[in-house]
Amino acid sequence: MTKYWNLTKEEILKLPSNNLINFNEIMLAITKYKMDLCREMGILFEIIHLDIDDTLNKTRGCLQEQIKKIDKRITEQYYSEKIKSLSNLEREVYSHKFFMRLDEFLEERNNRDSRIDYHALHREENLYPNTIKYLNELTTIFDTDIVYDLYKLYKKGVDVSKARVVFIILLSHYNAKSEMLAKIRTYYGYAPKLDGILLSRFYDEEYKEGKTRVISNKAITSIKTFNLTREEIARSTIIDNNDIVRKMYMQLGGFAIKFLEDGYPNFSELYGDEQKEYSRFNCERMITSIEPEWIEYVINLNKYDRNHGIKSNNYMEVNEVLANKVFKK
Repeated sequence: MTKYWNLTKEEILKLPSNNLINFNEIMLAITKYKMDLCREMGILFEIIHLDIDDTLNKTRGCLQEQIKKIDKRITEQYYSEKIKSLSNLEREVYSHKFFMRLDEFLEERNNRDSRIDYHALHREENLYPNTIKYLNELTTIFDTDIVYDLYKLYKKGVDVSKARVVFIILLSHYNAKSEMLAKIRTYYGYAPKLDGILLSRFYDEEYKEGKTRVISNKAITSIKTFNLTREEIARSTIIDNNDIVRKMYMQLGGFAIKFLEDGYPNFSELYGDEQKEYSRFNCERMITSIEPEWIEYVINLNKYDRNHGIKSNNYMEVNEVLANKVFKK
């Protein structure tokens, strides 16, 4: 453990791939150890999970640019143009083939395919404004090394159970190992004091011809990694642009905050369900940057809403069938 302790940004960026994975595993193990200390001290710790793609980094547009240079037939633009002229049945068949091919490409299953340069994808110029600044502010404000000082006091008989401990952990999907490595290397380089980077395979299951796969639940990745209880995930928040990901997280009891990757919409052009989605009430619970004060504001709103029975898009009733399978008895 000691040979990775307090690495500089430059040292992180130079780590070989295997050492890099080992470094991240150690960081996650240290965080789990801190959580265990909190449990012993009676501290009700919280977790803030931050997505990477289209939340910290403007991934979609940058990724599409690279894909277009490799195979324009699996770009979003090509897909949108193609389905316009198709009947419903033709569209269904084409969509299935398109996304099967896209998965094959992103998972790097075909050796004849060129590869995405994920390091270029996550360069600083592709981040949302002030992302590095805010990440480092978050890990400074919520520096979880305080747990060790609290534990010394606890051992002397001091009641430290009311102390606030918040872990800042990135939680992102990945398709190929190259994507996973690029994210670990890049974001520890941007914010070395992160409490960890959790990478969840986009699909839990390996590809098998004819088998339909379901996107993995990020909440389950966090629960299994840190042995979280229902009460602990209920104090946790995910910040993500993807509604499906947010819903899956909320189904296990956590809070969610929607990141608006394109900023607030033009409200004068919204109708019906969109007007409800982007009501003033809901917009107060969405963010367009990871500014610490803004995150804290929305987290407090979420806690207030849940405690007072106020309906919000940021939490929902727990899926008990799923929860009973996931949480340890």
